[in-house]
Amino acid sequence: MTLSDFTTAELELFLHMLVDETAAGTIKYNGANKAAFEDIGARLQAYTGKTFTADFLEHEYGNLFTRFALWKMALECRRVHWNQIENKLEVKHEDVWKLLAQDPVYAFVPKCFRDSGERYWWELEAIFGKPDPPTPPTIETPEYMSEEDEEVEVIVISSSDEEN
Repeated sequence: MTLSDFTTAELELFLHMLVDETAAGTIKYNGANKAAFEDIGARLQAYTGKTFTADFLEHEYGNLFTRFALWKMALECRRVHWNQIENKLEVKHEDVWKLLAQDPVYAFVPKCFRDSGERYWWELEAIFGKPDPPTPPTIETPEYMSEEDEEVEVIVISSSDEEN
């Protein structure tokens, strides 16, 4: 049984329970409380009628962390922007996807996030990060991923008071 074995409703229920347990401090990625996973398993069983073991839930928690880490890493690409409304990553030019696919560090980005996005970004942030959408850190990026400098024309308008 893996994350794909969860129905959408079960996954959403699991994520909301994780958010609650994280807020209560009973689950932390380093040193998770086994009793918390047993409690979540019992609550999931009460809602769904299916049995979820603490070991399985802890393993899926690790899978969610991996998903979160990949998503955060994708946000480090300066040419990739997060669209909060559609819950997906976007690029200004389609060629960026091709270039990312060839980059050994960021090749996973188009494969994982080009079409599917991350619909549970808020829950993942609340569990593993902070509850606000992330701001990508400033990092050294290959030239094709850096923002282009744009020239800005400055026009100074003086008021009639300054002329007198």
